[in-house]
Amino acid sequence: MNVCLFAGTFDPITVGHTKMIEKLLNKYDKVVVAIGVNPLKTPTFSLEERLSFIKKAFENTSRVEVDSYTSLTVEYMQKKGIKVLVRGIRNDVDMRFEKENENKSKTIYPELITEYILADAESKSVSSTEVRKAIENGQDYKNLVPKESYLLIEKAAKNLKENKG
Repeated sequence: MNVCLFAGTFDPITVGHTKMIEKLLNKYDKVVVAIGVNPLKTPTFSLEERLSFIKKAFENTSRVEVDSYTSLTVEYMQKKGIKVLVRGIRNDVDMRFEKENENKSKTIYPELITEYILADAESKSVSSTEVRKAIENGQDYKNLVPKESYLLIEKAAKNLKENKG
């Protein structure tokens, strides 16, 4: 089976992420979308919420597996037997960062294949940070997140505001 990993924080998932996953479904039999839990990051949404946002966006396909891990990405890949890591690239800064990570990762997992996919023009400006800022400022973000996940994200965002206030 032709499988790849698309890993990230997904805080929250955006339409840019879903477009990337849809592209991958045209090429791979299965796409594992996994949230890497980084103890140095404090995400806005809980791990459970982020997993539910992704699952909801892809509830109509059995070819997307949603998971999370606490190890290094390459260690997770080795454990799962996945050799292809897909990274979305929006600009030169992303590319330099990802190339550095690839070189380090290959010392741990020499079989690693990193596939770089350029974000399309309309997705380049969409980021989880932009969504979080829109939520924080009470702006409309409906077109930035998957329509299937919007209500879940909206509910989680309202809970956050109520708990802060």
